[in-house]
Amino acid sequence: MIPLLGLENPLMDCIIHTDYTMVSKFTDKPGTMNLVEADVSARILAAFSGYITIAGGSCSNTLRGFAWLCKDAQNPPVYAGAVGQDDTGKAFEKLLADCGVRPALVFKQVPTGSSRILVTPDHERTMFTYLGACREYRLEDFPFQLLAETAVFHTTGYMWDTENQKKAAKELMLKAGTLKRTVSFDLADPFVVDRYG
Repeated sequence: MIPLLGLENPLMDCIIHTDYTMVSKFTDKPGTMNLVEADVSARILAAFSGYITIAGGSCSNTLRGFAWLCKDAQNPPVYAGAVGQDDTGKAFEKLLADCGVRPALVFKQVPTGSSRILVTPDHERTMFTYLGACREYRLEDFPFQLLAETAVFHTTGYMWDTENQKKAAKELMLKAGTLKRTVSFDLADPFVVDRYG
């Protein structure tokens, strides 16, 4: 049995260590997640000289942590989401697999999503997220055959940022309940809670 099956936004994270002066150039609300378009994302990245790149997104981070804690388990956790038909999407898929997470990704004709994460010396993080291909994920993209084979279905409030993603998450939580599978739901971020209640 699959121990954990997650659905959310595959984002290539760029972690940038900086200070609040630089953060304030892009937002007046540090410590939150801000949705941005591709041009803003590119402008933020251009403002810094160095960063660390990892396969991110809330659910991806959860599954990577789970895989690390359970590295001797017979079956790996599985991650579903949408990436672009680009080098970043392929790199994301490989980084997941290298961390012990089985990718169940769909490839869309939109660039892979990314998050520019500004981390201040007090370890607070402020995210600027371009969803890209994530926005294209639909219920029919989900590998339904895996849901019956999993113990826990996990998703997050970040799926509420587009109607088709929200529909997929809600339907799958209901389906998992019908199959008597445990459902794990992460509220995500104050930004999400404020926006959607």
